[in-house]
Amino acid sequence: MRREKLLKIVQTHEAVESTLIVYGRRYVIDFEMSTEAGAATVRSAWIIRKDETFPRLTSCYVLAE
Repeated sequence: MRREKLLKIVQTHEAVESTLIVYGRRYVIDFEMSTEAGAATVRSAWIIRKDETFPRLTSCYVLAE
């Protein structure tokens, strides 16, 4: 279920460009996620490599409160 949630988030939330690095452009998407255990703000980080046209997930973690 969590994978499906992340895939839906990337289609409905705007990615914010984070940094330009030697490998390509980095982006982040912050969103709220709720489960039976509780709710938290989650950050997903993505990169579009210089020689590619699609994003790759690089990390996904809960932001500290």
